[in-house]
Amino acid sequence: MVSIDSLKLEKKLNLLNNTIRRYEVIQQNLFNNLKNSCIDWNDGNSIIFEKKIMDEKKQSMFFLQNLEKIHYIYKYIYEKYKVIGNNVFFELRNKQIVLNKINSLLNETDNLIKKINSVLNYDIPDEKYEKLYKKIIVQKENIVCTYNAIKKIKNKIIKMYDNLAEIEVNIKNKINKIERIKVDTFVFDAN
Repeated sequence: MVSIDSLKLEKKLNLLNNTIRRYEVIQQNLFNNLKNSCIDWNDGNSIIFEKKIMDEKKQSMFFLQNLEKIHYIYKYIYEKYKVIGNNVFFELRNKQIVLNKINSLLNETDNLIKKINSVLNYDIPDEKYEKLYKKIIVQKENIVCTYNAIKKIKNKIIKMYDNLAEIEVNIKNKINKIERIKVDTFVFDAN
């Protein structure tokens, strides 16, 4: 069962966006301060320290890029599901069950229309049944309209399930593209 609450997702999206922006500022300040601390040194340890700073900065940038990819996925999910509604609940595996029930309803409606047609094919024995005959014709037209409406709904449901399946596949593909990263603490060992 997939359950999407667009409002909660929007809050998570904003929180992640704020976290990324704060991380960028902290990262920039940290590496600027570390780089500036190397300016006054002129020994072999300072060169090793500076190299390790650059390695850590690369790892930090890689981590930031992955955070931005995650943000992009959240944004994609939010934008796709927000179009559908604020609260979306669905089970993709139920598509065939739903379609079978709709098809059953369409078959029953079609059988009813056929029965009404068979009744309407009889000759009216006298004029006292003419009003009833006209009512049956009106009811048949209403049933045909309902039948056509059910067919349109069925097509919309098929499109909705296909759209949801496509969104889910795209989300999985985007998640699979994010590289797994190991977050280490900064270790500046001059040995």
